[in-house]
Amino acid sequence: MIGSIQPDPRRPDSALPHLKPAHSLCALALLAPSSFAAGDPDAGQDIQELSLEELMDIEVTVASRSEKPISRSPSAVYVITGDEIRRAGHSSVQEALRMAPGFLVGHWQTNTWDVTARGFTSRFNNNLLVLVDGVNVYDLFSAEGVRWHLQSLDVEEIERIEVIRGPGAALWGQNAVNGVVNIVTKSAAETLGPKARALVGDEERQFHLRHGAAWGEQSFVRAWVLGLDRDPLLGYAPGSSDTSFEDTQLYKAGFRGDFALEDGASLTVLSQAYVGREGEGYTIGFPTAPFFSGVIDDTPQNGGSLALAWSRPREDGGADRVVTSYQRHNLKQVDFRSGQDIVDLDWQRRMVLSESHTLTFGLGYRMVASDLDGDFIYGFRPERSTVGSVRAFALDEVRLPSLDLECVFGAEAEYNDITGFEFQPTLRAIWSPAARTSFWGAISRAVRIPSLIEVYRFNQFVDPLNPTDVFLELGNENLDAEELTAFELGWRQQLGEQVALDVVGFYNDLDSLVTREFAPSFTQGPNTFFPETFANFGAAEAWGYEIALDAVVNERWRLRGAHTHYEQNSSVDPASDDVGFPAGAGLTPENISNLRSYLDLGGHWELDLGLYYVDAMGAAGTPSYVRTDVRLGYSPSADWRFTIGVQNANDPDHPENGGWRVERNLWFGLSWRR
Repeated sequence: MIGSIQPDPRRPDSALPHLKPAHSLCALALLAPSSFAAGDPDAGQDIQELSLEELMDIEVTVASRSEKPISRSPSAVYVITGDEIRRAGHSSVQEALRMAPGFLVGHWQTNTWDVTARGFTSRFNNNLLVLVDGVNVYDLFSAEGVRWHLQSLDVEEIERIEVIRGPGAALWGQNAVNGVVNIVTKSAAETLGPKARALVGDEERQFHLRHGAAWGEQSFVRAWVLGLDRDPLLGYAPGSSDTSFEDTQLYKAGFRGDFALEDGASLTVLSQAYVGREGEGYTIGFPTAPFFSGVIDDTPQNGGSLALAWSRPREDGGADRVVTSYQRHNLKQVDFRSGQDIVDLDWQRRMVLSESHTLTFGLGYRMVASDLDGDFIYGFRPERSTVGSVRAFALDEVRLPSLDLECVFGAEAEYNDITGFEFQPTLRAIWSPAARTSFWGAISRAVRIPSLIEVYRFNQFVDPLNPTDVFLELGNENLDAEELTAFELGWRQQLGEQVALDVVGFYNDLDSLVTREFAPSFTQGPNTFFPETFANFGAAEAWGYEIALDAVVNERWRLRGAHTHYEQNSSVDPASDDVGFPAGAGLTPENISNLRSYLDLGGHWELDLGLYYVDAMGAAGTPSYVRTDVRLGYSPSADWRFTIGVQNANDPDHPENGGWRVERNLWFGLSWRR
C-alpha cells in the first residue's frame, strides 16, 4: 500500500515507521481457452498426454530468446503448462508459481504477494523479472518488483509459464537477478468462438468472457473482458477479522490480433485497459496537531497498455523480432497520486552461422516517466522524473557434437539514469553424454537497479509526543546497483519411461544490498530533524539445491513435485545502522516442498490433489504450514465443464510470510464454450 506511514509488521525492530508502498506496471492481460475434452479445437496441451520426453522437449524462449527444448537449456528452467494450472485449481499466476521449484509464494496481505526465487523475501521481491508475452511488467517505482493483483488474467488462457531460477540478466537486463518468469498466452487462432467462465468461492469471485474470430484467411482476433472480486484476509490473531476493509475489485477488457504478413512475417497486437479499487487502511500526517490520522480508503486505480510484436524468419534459419509497448498506470490515495508512462522497445536478431553456431544479439530501450504528487507526510523529490536505460546484448551458442557439448557465452551492457553503466555477463555449458542424461553449469552476474522509492523518496512526520522533532525518510540518488554473482550446477536424468529428475545446486554471492541507515540529525528553527536514508551496506551468501520430479504412474495418473533447500548468511557493514536487515534464514524457509497428483477417473471426471509444505520463518514470526488443495472436475461434453475445489482444505487459516491469515477457500467453477 502506498502512502503514508504504516509500520512494517515483518520488521518490528525497525527504528522508524516504514512504508509498504505498492504500485506496479500492469501486465497485458490476455485470454485464451481451456482444454476441454479431446477434439476441442481450442484445447491446450493436456498434461496427461505429455510423455516425459515430450515434457522435456517443450520449447521455451526465456532461456535463450529463441525456442529451445528444456532438455538442451543450460539453465534452471521449469515449465508450468496451462492445463496443469487449470487442474491444480489456481486462479492467478502468482498462486500457480507455488508449483515451481525454488519459488516462495506468500499471500501476506489481501492485495500483496511475496513472490521470490532462491531466497529472501519482503524487501527482496524486486529481484524477480516478470514478462507477459515478452513484455516487461517490472515495477521500477516501488520496492516490490511486481504488483501481482494487477496481473490478473484468465488462467485457462495461459499456454505455459516459463520459469528460470537464477539470473537471466545477460538476456533480459536489469532486475533479472534471482529469476525470470515469462507468461505465454495462447494465440487468437487457438481461441475461436465464444467462451464464458465463472468462478465463485468463499474468498474470491471471477468471471471471464471472450470471443475469437478469423480475420481473413490467415489472421485471427479476439476480444475479452474479465472481472475479479476478492475478500480480505484475516488479521494476525486466530479468529480475528480486522482487515475487513481490504476487499478488492478489478475489471479489464482487451484485444489480441495475430496477423500474417508477407514473406512469412507476422504481427501481434495486444491491448488492454483496466479499472479497479483496492481497500486500504493507512495513516496520513499533518505538520500540526493532531499530527496523525487513520484512514480507510477505497483506492481507485486505472490504466492500460498497447504492445506490438513483429517477427520475420531469415533465410539462414534465424529470425528478426521487434517488441514495443506503451503502458499508462494511475493510482489515487487520500494523500498521494501517482501516474506513470512506460515505453519499451526491444529488437533482436538471431543468425544461424552454421549447423553448430548460432548468434543472437539486439538492442533495447526502456523509459519510465513518473508523476508522483504527495502530501506533507509522503512525497518525492522531484515529483516528476524520467528514468531511461539503453542496452545491448549478445548470446553466442557453440555446439560441439563430437563432445556432446554446447557452450553459451552471453553478456548485456547497459546504461541507466540511476546507477550508470552496468555489465552483466554469463558463461554456460551443457554436456549430454546420453539421450536421457545431461549435465550443465553456469557462472553469471546480475544487478538490481534501485527503485524510485529508494532514490527519490521524501517522507516527513512529526513526533506527537515532542512536536519539535521531525523524522525524515529520504531517498539516496547515489545508490549503487545491488550485485549478484551466481554459480550453478545441474543434472537432468530420465529414469526409464516413468520417472524424470531435474536437480540443481547453486551458490549466490550478493553484494551492495540496500540497507536503511540513520543520517546525522540537524536543527532548523525550532525543529530538530532525524533523517533516515538508504545505503549499500548489505551483503549475503546463499546456497542450496532444487529437485523437480515427474512421474507417469500409468496412462491415467500423473505426479509432479518439487523440493527446495535454501540457506543463507547475511551481514552488514560495521558502519550500518540497519538492525532489521535480514539475517540467516529468518525471512526465508529452509525447506519448501510440493507434490501434485493429476488423476483421470474416466467418464470425463478428473480428481486432482496438491500438497504444499513451507518451513517456519523465524524472523517473520511465521510457523511452518501445510496447504492441501483438492479439485474435482467433470466435462459432460466439449462445451461444458463443472468444477468444485477447496484450497487449504486441512487448515481453516494460517499466516504466510509474516502477514495476515489466509483462509480456507471452497470454490465452484463453470465453463462454457461453443
